[in-house]
Amino acid sequence: MKYTTEDDIELFNLEILQSLGYDCLCGYDIQPEAINQERENFSDVVLLNRLENALSGINPDIPPHCRQQAIRELLNITSPDLISNNEKFHQ
Repeated sequence: MKYTTEDDIELFNLEILQSLGYDCLCGYDIQPEAINQERENFSDVVLLNRLENALSGINPDIPPHCRQQAIRELLNITSPDLISNNEKFHQ
């Protein structure tokens, strides 16, 4: 009997995302001190440059200071309760 591993699940999900048109990168390629570094340290969960680019692409007519305010609000959800954080984030 073959067991499903975490790696199997990850690869399956990556295939789904790629079939939907997403680009997938290896985490080692964007980690701190990598050639294509996208985060300063491993505790940076949000890839800030990607978020800024996505908000600019989705909302090109919104003034930059409004996009920066949205980013600040997304990054400053500070409740210790995970459910509250998710509800606040989705508002």
